[in-house]
Amino acid sequence: MKIPLSELDNKIKQIVEKDENILFAFRGDVGGEVGQVYVALTNRRVLVLNKGIWGMGEKTSSIPYKKITSIDKERKIGCTTVIIKEGTIETSILNMKAETANQIFEKLNSIIENEKVQTENEPLKILKLRYAKGEISKKEYEQMKKELGK
Repeated sequence: MKIPLSELDNKIKQIVEKDENILFAFRGDVGGEVGQVYVALTNRRVLVLNKGIWGMGEKTSSIPYKKITSIDKERKIGCTTVIIKEGTIETSILNMKAETANQIFEKLNSIIENEKVQTENEPLKILKLRYAKGEISKKEYEQMKKELGK
């Protein structure tokens, strides 16, 4: 379920960097303390804390949005798993009710789509910056912009 930042596990909060902001926080809500999971979506990456059974075998994962190649959901008996792929590496977010998994899935897809749009516009931003700094002439700027198809 989506939770207030105050309820996010301290281990997640400790790995958030100074220039990073938590946008959304979730807690897997199947099974109580048995296999509890916390998820934070920041402005740069996904942070996952799988608490393991009764707090043993904890594992923290950090996945930058730019490295995510796919996201999927898998429904199992009584819970849903969100699977994040980073090339051949898979991170599974376990122990969630379908509603929580859907919220994470939708928010993550939205963030990744936004990242793609920003990345696609990056060459034009660099070109505009070079023109603004006087590194290239207006003629060069127009030619390069035309070559970019923008």
